Amino acid sequence: VVIASDLVKEAPFDLEKRMAPLGSKSFNCLWLLRFLEELESDYVANKIDIGEFVPGNTLELKFSAVHKGFTRKGVVTKLKKRMLEVGKRQGYKHAISEATNTYSQEQNKKIGFKIV
Repeated sequence: VVIASDLVKEAPFDLEKRMAPLGSKSFNCLWLLRFLEELESDYVANKIDIGEFVPGNTLELKFSAVHKGFTRKGVVTKLKKRMLEVGKRQGYKHAISEATNTYSQEQNKKIGFKIV
């Protein structure tokens, strides 16, 4: 699973409903999504106010995960690459991805992200 959205636009209110087909265990990640959203909201609001962030410009890869039986097999890397392709076709010029651990950071570097 890779969840992505426009950096400036709010996430859909029916995200939980949209994730329902993934099964009840997928809801365990929603607390993390809410936490990350809370952390970045002031930062993004400031960037919007000064005109650095505009809708349709930056795709944010918010969250990625696979079943434990599929870890370290390139699945998330392929999903992220595909999401970047989709974002590019939709006109996004930039992409960001939050990496909360060393493995994710290395994975992001491998597909072209710069770690900041």
